[in-house]
Amino acid sequence: MAKKVEIERIEEFFENRNLLEHYDDWEIAQRMGLRKSSFSSYINRRYPITNVFLKKFYAAFEEELKMIREKAIVYIKPDDTTEAQIKRVKVLERKAEKLVESHELIIMDIRRLEQKLDHIIDARLEKMETLLANLVAGEKSPVSENAGEKGKKKSGTEMKPKKRKPRKGSSGEGKSPK
Repeated sequence: MAKKVEIERIEEFFENRNLLEHYDDWEIAQRMGLRKSSFSSYINRRYPITNVFLKKFYAAFEEELKMIREKAIVYIKPDDTTEAQIKRVKVLERKAEKLVESHELIIMDIRRLEQKLDHIIDARLEKMETLLANLVAGEKSPVSENAGEKGKKKSGTEMKPKKRKPRKGSSGEGKSPK
């Protein structure tokens, strides 16, 4: 009968499996020389994890696991922290809180400006729709008369009479003396 695997080794295997999160079960099974269904049976504890299974796993992934562990962030235990580290963490927490507050204010300003812009756009679109509807209906534009009349000549009844000088050589007949 095979030697029973210690619970600590099984727990370590599952931790190491989690370090390989960028692989799916099919890829791990393939590198171990197993079928996916067999590997899944071990993972789901339908089959007991054996030493042979662990040897295959570590033979396939030991080097990669070493590299992952070397790159992993090591956290300082609370007992090992110094007073300076605690102060630094508090300063960073305060800065983070201020950043969060300022970002919230910026987001509120952006939303307020979006609402203003939406209101302006809606008003302009409504005005354009009204103008287009009036044009289609053949009505006069509601735009001010002065704006539409720029550059147009006024009719004779609206014009002020100009004083004319008599032509040279004309007798000035029909004109009243001054």
